[in-house]
Amino acid sequence: MEQPYVVMVSVDGFRYDYAEKFGASTFLDIAKSGATAEYMVPAFPSKTFPNHYTIVTGQYPNSHGIVGNSFYSRAKGQFFTLGDPSKVQDASWYGGKPIWTLAEETGMLSASYFWAGSEAPVGGFRPTYWKRYDHNVPHEERIAQVMDWMNLPPEERPHLVTLYFSMVDDAGHAFGPNAPETKEAVLAVDELISQLRAQIGSLGLPIYLVIVSDHGMIDVNRGISLHDVKFKDAVVDYSSSMAMIYHKEPKVINCIAKQLKKKEYLQVYTREEMGALYGFDNPDRVGDLVVLCDPPMQLLKSPGVIRGGTHGYDPLKFPEMNAIFMIEGPKVKEGSTVAPFENIHVYPLIAELLGLPISQDIDGDVEVLIELLQK
Repeated sequence: MEQPYVVMVSVDGFRYDYAEKFGASTFLDIAKSGATAEYMVPAFPSKTFPNHYTIVTGQYPNSHGIVGNSFYSRAKGQFFTLGDPSKVQDASWYGGKPIWTLAEETGMLSASYFWAGSEAPVGGFRPTYWKRYDHNVPHEERIAQVMDWMNLPPEERPHLVTLYFSMVDDAGHAFGPNAPETKEAVLAVDELISQLRAQIGSLGLPIYLVIVSDHGMIDVNRGISLHDVKFKDAVVDYSSSMAMIYHKEPKVINCIAKQLKKKEYLQVYTREEMGALYGFDNPDRVGDLVVLCDPPMQLLKSPGVIRGGTHGYDPLKFPEMNAIFMIEGPKVKEGSTVAPFENIHVYPLIAELLGLPISQDIDGDVEVLIELLQK
């Protein structure tokens, strides 16, 4: 109870340059009064569920096991998809130790108004206060609930709160990253952050406000259909920028690979090659073949019209995939900046702020971001 508080907000799909590009005054002011990075690098693939879970575990998707918004598990013989509550709420799909589990097992209360993994009792714990995901909950209602939590008596008040907004990602997908509708969404969430910032600032508590996003967005205008590929009895998962093909017979995989390599604009890799290139070779969940394409193209199960924007591509090749990070609070060096960094390093920073000893192996390192704090 003597520790400070962290309120971490994710704005899904908020590209690293949106604040400057669209004049998001609250974001720009937080960067000026607190600390920021030029950009934060998402994990591969630059998708929503893997990166939200990476931020709260400090592990790459290959380590924590959430390797996509959807994927197949050989051990389970089942698909995971973020739209299936029975999977989302099943802790057996999740590796790592989320930051709220780290807090709860040490006796610190936590709360989550939507975050990947928060609906499942990972490591035996959910946040003390949590919500099942409902896209239709008004954004102001989410802020009101956060403030209700923060106004609880000290012994009931969570020291870690996560909050999620999807409106910028929704607009980016529908209209593209340069559209006026996307600018409107950016400015709308800027006003929401302004409201939240003012309200938590009025509490007189030592609160760190952390703003992150999971990935960026890029325009797409052409689809590559895989409908004519004979996959036989292989299991196939599609996710716009990537397809994963699973089959236990090498001969079948080789046959499928030959067909795919005849198609233009595709990059076709074995799981072992993905391990060497991207560190992406989880033996249970990454496909025996992984098919990639580059923007402005995306993969399709069947022919269709392509418009708007998407993500999932390699952030080291396409800077449009990069995300935001900014923080303000009691010990943050005002106006400080840090070099671009991978999002695995957010977790150890949050643990440091909350005084939580990390009790498991992670890929992140607190030393990457500790320079943002006063000694």
